[in-house]
Amino acid sequence: MPEPVRHRLGHLEAWLDYAVELGCNGLLLGPVFAAETHGYDTTTTSGSTPGSVTKTTFGALVTAADHRGLRLILDGVFNHVGRGFPAFKAAVAGGPGTPRPGGSSGRPTGRTNAVFEGHGQLVEFDHDSPPSCPT
Repeated sequence: MPEPVRHRLGHLEAWLDYAVELGCNGLLLGPVFAAETHGYDTTTTSGSTPGSVTKTTFGALVTAADHRGLRLILDGVFNHVGRGFPAFKAAVAGGPGTPRPGGSSGRPTGRTNAVFEGHGQLVEFDHDSPPSCPT
């Protein structure tokens, strides 16, 4: 059974003064959207599901960092999603011809979709095609 979601972003605020003392001027964060496992297999970009960062929590961190002169850098994922991404699941369920997420080059058969750098759990987008669904 997976561990319950633990929101840890709020804990970073307590470390910001220490980061400044170390001479840091920025904070690099990994992906902040809900994901299946490691953050790079995004399941939504809406920020409204368990496991995602809330606007309030993120906003508080941005404000606290700004007051200390620290910049925030986010590692965003804009070329692939996890297999749990709703538009991909709909494409697989709908079969060939179903609109694919972000113009995904993956053929929605569940086995032959394009994957990101050989990682079968990461569904690659086709950025040469216009988006076919909202994210």
